[in-house]
Amino acid sequence: MKSKKVWGYCRQSTPDDEGIEGQKRKIQKYVQDHGFELLGYTVVNGGNLKNDGPEMEGLRKAAEELQVDTLIVCSVGRISKEYDDMRETVETIGRFGMQLESIANDYFEIPESVHGIFKTMTGLMDAVNQEDKADDEDTYDYDEVGEEV
Repeated sequence: MKSKKVWGYCRQSTPDDEGIEGQKRKIQKYVQDHGFELLGYTVVNGGNLKNDGPEMEGLRKAAEELQVDTLIVCSVGRISKEYDDMRETVETIGRFGMQLESIANDYFEIPESVHGIFKTMTGLMDAVNQEDKADDEDTYDYDEVGEEV
């Protein structure tokens, strides 16, 4: 079986955050434990991974030139704390043919501030779906002129 080719991503936004070297050690151990092939890292000091920044261009090149198929992070929060930024980043690396893998397995954690929005949207979508379903059940037969028969 072919070994998964991975790329590590480390970010330290504040001095209080886990350091870059600590993140690299975690990624190296994870890769070793899973039998993956680690081909390199992208390291960011400061802000989030920007879709139009040089770090993203480096990820694109890693995907194309080295056939990297997975970006490994210690936690999805290393990519961004903002939901929209995270979604855009995952979509962008997906277009490169890469997937995101989190050591912390925190893919589906939704920030509390976003949770209420999702709950409201889900409720609205359920209501619309119920209306659509009810509309589908109310079928009418029309003659050629368009009057109900």
